[in-house]
Amino acid sequence: MIQSLSRFCFYFSIVAVLVGCAQVIPPQGGSRDTQPPQVIEMTPKNSTTNFSANSFYIEFDEFVQLNDVYNQLLVSPPLDNLPEISIKRKGVLLQFDEELKPNTTYTFNFGEGVTDFTEGNAAEDLGEKLGRLMADELKEHHWCDDVDAIIPVPLHPKKMKLRGFNQAKCIADGMSEIWDKPVSTGNLIRKIHNPTQTQKSRYARWQNTSNIFDVRKPHAFEGKHLVLVDDVVTTGSTIEACALQLAKIEGVKISVASVAFPMN
Repeated sequence: MIQSLSRFCFYFSIVAVLVGCAQVIPPQGGSRDTQPPQVIEMTPKNSTTNFSANSFYIEFDEFVQLNDVYNQLLVSPPLDNLPEISIKRKGVLLQFDEELKPNTTYTFNFGEGVTDFTEGNAAEDLGEKLGRLMADELKEHHWCDDVDAIIPVPLHPKKMKLRGFNQAKCIADGMSEIWDKPVSTGNLIRKIHNPTQTQKSRYARWQNTSNIFDVRKPHAFEGKHLVLVDDVVTTGSTIEACALQLAKIEGVKISVASVAFPMN
């Protein structure tokens, strides 16, 4: 689902013909556009709760095009029917023909399905965009100045293979860019492939995440300030299960960052 102004322009070259040879010189054009389209606005805005509309719109800073988008798009949790995806002005419109599940955070990974109109550069990852926005906001409070590492809540290898990406890792990568802090993966691991949390009660979620995480090399985190990152904190059971494992390490300080959380 949280990417230099437009490069979509024409370049003209004026060739001055000097006295002498009559040489035909083709227009040279400008430098190659290597920047991906940047998200400038989402409607409804990111982190909207109680979303009940049947569409949302992502606007970019330049004209974009679709590139095999239905094969590129990954949605988590999966939808029975993929949304209808179309270009509208400088953006992408997604329209749903099914009702989205309540109390559920949906993640949309377009892969290389949305590219700019001229060079085919893939749009930037929305998770990274959200991570940069969140990190920029938190940076003003200076509590992140002494952070040693950013740790995305890990997926089990089976879930990672099925989904193809970890949305928490995408967000952490965006935060890392703003804070200039390393992202740590592979030390905090999810050792048990537990069922999805969707539609579970608060207590059931707590049971579902009990003892499913582990730390491979605790000494690597000793005396460190670690920031746990997840896309959404619903009941807090997953992030708490991670923190409980990390809290066993001597001298560790744990902070938590999440893009969204329920208001009630």
